[in-house]
Amino acid sequence: MNEKVQLYTFVRTGPSIYLARVERIDVRTGIPGQQNLSLQMRIEQTLWGQSGEPIRRSEFSQPQSEFARLKYPHPIWRHVSMRQDVRVFLVTHELSGVPANPLYVEEVAEPFTRYLHYLIEGPIVSKLFGAEALAKDTDLSDVDREGKIASAMAATFISDLAIYVRLSMGTLMWQRVYSQTNSIGKIAILNATIKGVEDPSEDISRFSIDHLMMAEPAALAQAGVKKSSEAVRLLQQQLGFETSSDVRAHSQKLIDALRSQL
Repeated sequence: MNEKVQLYTFVRTGPSIYLARVERIDVRTGIPGQQNLSLQMRIEQTLWGQSGEPIRRSEFSQPQSEFARLKYPHPIWRHVSMRQDVRVFLVTHELSGVPANPLYVEEVAEPFTRYLHYLIEGPIVSKLFGAEALAKDTDLSDVDREGKIASAMAATFISDLAIYVRLSMGTLMWQRVYSQTNSIGKIAILNATIKGVEDPSEDISRFSIDHLMMAEPAALAQAGVKKSSEAVRLLQQQLGFETSSDVRAHSQKLIDALRSQL
């Protein structure tokens, strides 16, 4: 959200503040080069002021050309991408369905988008919060169909400067995300873990070896998985310490799968 929005001024001057969802957008041709929009919004939550009626409306004009809209954005609706079901932060004096001229409107990022932003670009606390929310929140547990969460966690695991962040990210991506993501996400996690095997940090290297041992040989043999002779060498070294026949057999299959990529 825009950190410079004048919330205090809004609160002191009497309008109500809502979270609303755009239910309908009607677009009509206006004067040459312009289009007239009529929006119907449903109030989802009253943040401040009077609740009023559940349905609100607004009408305004904007350029037909997308380029012109970028160059000359609407002074109020500039922070909203015009699509059905978009959620908005709405500040308005109007309490009924009469077409209103809001004082301020801004698109509200959905939790998935917000948490993914925290994970990718946030400081340490926000990064860890975003990662944990994406991995554990039951309302978000089925959202990694494009592998975005897994890919973001994998990138953080191999690039962040803080060992604690990397280990936390690795734990979340293996315990929570790997089983929920798609093939792109799984390969991203596998490649980050293989790269982690070669990491100069003993903590990261040990974590990576332990979790690579949990992978299925068929997963390591698929196209797109990173080639690493060092990972093969270290897994062979680990094999020498194993006494369980089942673990040794599984480890050998992993080694063979990685060798097939070399």
